[in-house]
Amino acid sequence: MRAVRVSAYGGPDVLQVQEIPQPTAGAGQVVLKVLAGGINPLDAWFRSGHLAARFARPLPYTPGTDAVGSVAELGEGVDTFELGDIVMGVLPVLSDGAYAEYTVIDVERLIHVPQGLDPILAASAMTPALTGVQMVERAQTLGSCYRILILGALGGVGRAAIAAALAGGIDITAAVLPSQEDETRALGVQQVVTADDAARPETLGGSFDVVLDLVGPDAVLPWERAIGPDGKVVSSVPLPPAAFQRQDVSTIPFAFSADARTLATVATMLRDGKLTVSQIEVLALDETAKAHAVLPGNAGGKKFVVDPAR
Repeated sequence: MRAVRVSAYGGPDVLQVQEIPQPTAGAGQVVLKVLAGGINPLDAWFRSGHLAARFARPLPYTPGTDAVGSVAELGEGVDTFELGDIVMGVLPVLSDGAYAEYTVIDVERLIHVPQGLDPILAASAMTPALTGVQMVERAQTLGSCYRILILGALGGVGRAAIAAALAGGIDITAAVLPSQEDETRALGVQQVVTADDAARPETLGGSFDVVLDLVGPDAVLPWERAIGPDGKVVSSVPLPPAAFQRQDVSTIPFAFSADARTLATVATMLRDGKLTVSQIEVLALDETAKAHAVLPGNAGGKKFVVDPAR
């Protein structure tokens, strides 16, 4: 089969399409014929070697945690899926992934794609949406979480966080570019601000219990004065936290969990239009470097999906 392989850490040019053996299903696993694979910033962090010290993985490997596909082979003991079922799931970050014609995945990581949900849309949103929903759930366990500030609100993670926070009755403020204000309000956000507002927190109507950091420490630091006493910053960005002057503000690093319960919630939100993706670009296997060239930086809100059949 054809698959994108990373044989050495480096820039997007290390992504090379190669012919490798098709995987086989072990006990409790299925082989998927990949219909669509999500391309996420996490893939770029791994490819660059930025995470190699924390998460050592053998080289070469195939990137891509998010897979939508049809069941092509059943492993021993699998009775929850049938050949031809259309399913979606998130692979372990250290396994060979979905930038390939076929991939193998444990059945407890899979759900059936709800009828009416397009595979491309499903693949575009899995890891970002799981992250956003679970970040809000994590924030709610930290104590007071009546008012949150979301940095990076129009990305895939931010949109899911907004939807989850609205469902939880949380007062949301989103920090975006001035040109993004109308789009952000259309998602139901009560208060939209820009980076300039960080310098005058007295105009924000009160302090924030929690900041959801989806951008990085440079974006968080200017908001220090707007965080309430004993406030929390929940960050999904694998960089050192912002160096605050205050000692009462803590940063909690966050990594999503690929559990089927949250995945089913996300799939339903996507199907019902409660969670939207602004723009999706579908790429062939040999075009994945195009996405990595703008990840994990600013992709302008665009989501990339690989279609191995292209």
